Amino acid sequence: MTPLELLARDLRTKREFLASYNTPWSGHADEALVTKYIIKSAMGTRIGLPECAYIKQKKWGCTCNECACGWLSPRMCFRLQAVAALMMDDLEIPMQQERLNDVQIHASMALSYLPVDLRPSMDRQFVDGYMTLFLAICHTFDFSLPQADGQPMCAKPAPHRCIPTPSTIDVVVASLIAFEHKKENLEYFFDEGGKVEHALARIINFAADESTNPDCLWNQFEAAGPSDIHAAAAHFADKLMSSVQALDRTSVVQNFIDRKANWDSLPSCANDLEFGLLRERFNIPAGPFTFSPPRPSAA
Repeated sequence: MTPLELLARDLRTKREFLASYNTPWSGHADEALVTKYIIKSAMGTRIGLPECAYIKQKKWGCTCNECACGWLSPRMCFRLQAVAALMMDDLEIPMQQERLNDVQIHASMALSYLPVDLRPSMDRQFVDGYMTLFLAICHTFDFSLPQADGQPMCAKPAPHRCIPTPSTIDVVVASLIAFEHKKENLEYFFDEGGKVEHALARIINFAADESTNPDCLWNQFEAAGPSDIHAAAAHFADKLMSSVQALDRTSVVQNFIDRKANWDSLPSCANDLEFGLLRERFNIPAGPFTFSPPRPSAA
């Protein structure tokens, strides 16, 4: 093996070893990445980034060179956006009373994941605010936030994928016309104890659970080759319509084919299934929040 291959193997082995013991990974050592940069430069490899930018891009294991902030890959972003949209659909709950009852809460994938101490607050405005948060997260993944120097918040070459934090959510909501009549509901959700982290935990952990299901949309995309895309789309439509009958089969098939094309256009990356890394970077649990984290005290 070449020195570069040995170094790459060493970096990969250390990360896998920590993962096997569920030990938090703090990213690749800067010294190892500097060594890798020097070796590649000496070999004449065109890197296209200065050393400091290379370390930032590779710190968290990115292999596609397009991870936002070095850890949110394009395909992971695609998954999370789709789940956020699914949660929005889940929150389309008809309400005949002032507040949701326990049956309605437990039947909702999104609401049942919230801390139990928020349940007394779950009225129509709270639910609409939660829905708006999922919508804002969808937009954040496709949003470019300029900095003072005119550069996007997320390091190039992924300027249109930003990390959904409370500050970026605020900017997105303030900037998009789509939120003009929804800001009050979102503020109410936050005032009642809801947090961006609650929605992110639901999105990330749902996507993680789905990734182990061979029948999930993403694994169907991975399995379907160019020659059997129509058969895979038909199989997916039949399976989906067996549980959700109020769908147009032709539209489901075409939607599968279109989204498969979008998926194939995105580069694969070592971070595509790194849900543990996402949890660490967002500081969220591997399950629902039992109670709301304490609100930060005023400075």
